[in-house]
Amino acid sequence: KSILDVGCGSGRCCIALAQAGAKRVVGIDISPGMLEIARRNAESAGVAKRCDFILGDFLTMDCKGPFDFALALGFFEYLEDPEVYLQKLATLISREVFASFPIRMHWLTPQRKLRYLLRGIHVHFYTEKKILGVLSKAGLAASRIERLGRDFALSAVHAR
Repeated sequence: KSILDVGCGSGRCCIALAQAGAKRVVGIDISPGMLEIARRNAESAGVAKRCDFILGDFLTMDCKGPFDFALALGFFEYLEDPEVYLQKLATLISREVFASFPIRMHWLTPQRKLRYLLRGIHVHFYTEKKILGVLSKAGLAASRIERLGRDFALSAVHAR
């Protein structure tokens, strides 16, 4: 299978998926330092030939799709408008998107929000209703959504 990991960071998920048998994994991130770590980690794990790490803004780049699956974990908390990102993901996948969204009403939310604000980073939190709404507007439907710690974890498919 082919997999796109948006906001791949150090490449941990990309590498695990390649080790599990994925034929092609593309990780995208805006941090050159994280991508350098990802490349070194993929090389050390022996999967560098199946992992491609790309520097850039997901919305403006050609991701060389299509992909069977996409991941967007720890990504949506940094976005003002998740709908446009989900719309692009919907155009790139043939099967399923796996994503996480931070829960709006969790006891750690105020601490998490303050910690990021002190670093000058504005983070966004979600209700299940808001997530289902943006998925629908993007042409996707949740096939599964559940609370997992301080995040919602979901899989989404093309809406029928």
